[in-house]
Amino acid sequence: MKQATCFLLLLWASHAISPAYASRESWYQNVWCDGVGGESEVKLPQGPRVDCVTKTHAIEVDFAHKWTEAIGQSLYYAELTGLKAGIVLILKSHSDTPHLDAAQKIIRRYNLPIKLWPLGP
Repeated sequence: MKQATCFLLLLWASHAISPAYASRESWYQNVWCDGVGGESEVKLPQGPRVDCVTKTHAIEVDFAHKWTEAIGQSLYYAELTGLKAGIVLILKSHSDTPHLDAAQKIIRRYNLPIKLWPLGP
């Protein structure tokens, strides 16, 4: 009986935590974007939604471990909007620093026109 109770508790907790985890990225996105005077979740005529649009940048906001995806998305959003590409990389802890370092290295090495803002510790 204890195993079944533990399993149900873990199953419930995983469902309870999942929506909260997913919404954290949007929380960071909204707080950062509002802080710089941008507009969050801008739907483009071509279909995609840009996480944050400022007067100068179309910005992808993502967790550090998704830096490779963020590079592609930011360049795509820049192409669609005619704005500069930007990435806000969310660092949840110091262990995310290698992801930031890798993103910076690729942006520099290939001279990518992307502004990178680290957000976190």
